[in-house]
Amino acid sequence: DSATRAVRQASMAGAAALRAACIASILARAAASSPQNRSLPKQLRQSARAADATAEVTATTTEAPNPCDSCPVCVLKPYAPYEPYVGIKTDICAPCALGSQRAWPCHAVPTKCECSSGPAPTPAPTPPPGPAHGLRAWFTSELFQELFPHAGSSSCTAAGFFTHEAFLAAALSFPGFADSGDLARDKRELAAFLGQTSHETSAGWPTAPGGPLAWAYCWREELDCGTCSQYCDTDDQQYPCVAGQNYRGRGPLFLRGNHNYGAFSEAAFGDKMTLLEDAAQVAHDPVLSFRSAIWFWMTPRAPKPSCHDVMMGTWQPSQEDRQLGRAPGFGMTTNIINGGVECNVSTAAAVENCVAFYKRSAGILGVSVGEEA
Repeated sequence: DSATRAVRQASMAGAAALRAACIASILARAAASSPQNRSLPKQLRQSARAADATAEVTATTTEAPNPCDSCPVCVLKPYAPYEPYVGIKTDICAPCALGSQRAWPCHAVPTKCECSSGPAPTPAPTPPPGPAHGLRAWFTSELFQELFPHAGSSSCTAAGFFTHEAFLAAALSFPGFADSGDLARDKRELAAFLGQTSHETSAGWPTAPGGPLAWAYCWREELDCGTCSQYCDTDDQQYPCVAGQNYRGRGPLFLRGNHNYGAFSEAAFGDKMTLLEDAAQVAHDPVLSFRSAIWFWMTPRAPKPSCHDVMMGTWQPSQEDRQLGRAPGFGMTTNIINGGVECNVSTAAAVENCVAFYKRSAGILGVSVGEEA
């Protein structure tokens, strides 16, 4: 409705100032750790110019009004974008009643909560706990914390956004993801996924506390692409660009381009225009953000296989693939995700960074990886 659109526009207007403040904080901390600014990663050095240009701007945030400020019962809005919460946190909006909580999701954009028109629901009896299945059986919050010790750091623009709970909620939409029943294979697939997403979202620098690989899941969206107009393919009539939108990289795998936003929107909402008209949702909703990455990971794009099939061993290379050195394993996932830039250049820093994150993730998960992969 018009009120929601107004809130979204106001939120986007405040985003640039917020990013500038976060970037300035990261730069200050990095400078304290290392006086050699040239050791900072490329993204931070490029972003420094934007932070300097906005040094006189007072960073403010704009949030949606809490729709439940004046009602005693607040419930989750019953429509498709938030179905991953069903069975997990059906009472996620309850603390927003009477304005008693200011945290997410009470002021989320777009709004996720609404006043209940009926009496307070009677909670269903809590069933006795049963055995965990799939990822939940072994991918614990402790492992997540060990993998991403600084994901909640105030120095990161994604501070507190990428969480263990949001990841598991998103994974429910993809039952086969890291859940083949072969624990070693499942751990290896998860390590590969975390390796690629860590590479995309890392803010680590050579002298960073804990090492550069400890600063993954720090960015929730791409910051150094200017207006990001290069991600609008005006020839794509199936998923057309919408005026005023940019399709910069967002989410753990930095979903980019109007084609990917439109295709993911169809999969997530049943409507391609939902994200084509409001692409920033991918950087505002943590479950949707993780879903965008897992969807990209699980979806084949002919002639490319899916990253999932590659890591699970269900993809078999053709004769042409073999001649070009394509084989099942982690290297092929890089080819699928960003092969046009990173493949056939074995000494590229980006490739080495991906491999380092993959090996680190596998080590923490307790699974071996082959050098040939």
